[in-house]
Amino acid sequence: MNTSKKQPVTLKDLNYKLIEEAKRIVKIKEDGAVKFVSKKANLVGNSTLLFKNKNGENITISLRLNKDGNLRLAYESRFSNL
Repeated sequence: MNTSKKQPVTLKDLNYKLIEEAKRIVKIKEDGAVKFVSKKANLVGNSTLLFKNKNGENITISLRLNKDGNLRLAYESRFSNL
């Protein structure tokens, strides 16, 4: 019988992953982000990271956990023009 040996992701693990992702984004200045402001972790839905750019404008990045427990960008239908 195939059983998964992966442990479910806890809120503490998710917080760690979000902080590491925020550090990576600020380090490479992805999307113009220069300062990490806050995070909101959610195990079931979208987690958000809030950054500021050089002009002081807010940049929000939404992430989700995939079935393997890794972070991925969240897809929201309101951003598509289909």
